[in-house]
Amino acid sequence: MTDLIIPETDTPGAKAARVNEFIDVILTEWATEEERQYFLAGLTGVDKQSNELFGKDFVDASPHQQVTLLRAMDDYTANERAEKNGRSTQYGP
Repeated sequence: MTDLIIPETDTPGAKAARVNEFIDVILTEWATEEERQYFLAGLTGVDKQSNELFGKDFVDASPHQQVTLLRAMDDYTANERAEKNGRSTQYGP
């Protein structure tokens, strides 16, 4: 998932930057139990949405399905933030 969010371009992607190892350190050595559970619940939510849409966990979905889900989640979050701030994310009238 991290390499889909931060892909390799002319600079290293998340995998090459070892983002997964950084996340592990943060979760095991820095985060509170509440923060850890919140993070893990988020990952469980991604799998739940993936199963609802594609009938499989995120890791088992095709790369196209994974990107589709991540974009839908990003769009949803952007809309929620915009509504909270009284702005529209829609273009045109």
